[in-house]
Amino acid sequence: MPACHVLEGRIYLEMNRLQKAVDALQNAIETDGSPVHMAEAHYFAGIVFQRWSDDELAFEHYTTSFELQPDNTQYL
Repeated sequence: MPACHVLEGRIYLEMNRLQKAVDALQNAIETDGSPVHMAEAHYFAGIVFQRWSDDELAFEHYTTSFELQPDNTQYL
């Protein structure tokens, strides 16, 4: 269930366990889910990669999240 993986990733992100966070978010992305959940997973993966100073990969995730849900200004 993608929503559970997104929540798991967010919890790990708050705990600063970034590898576990990105693993959970990747599971959410790979699981067929709604564009809302996938956009959220990409957005939080972008945060992880930004913290790791991987700006190109962070930008890709941020862009994907906006493309999946362009009406959500948080992803802009």
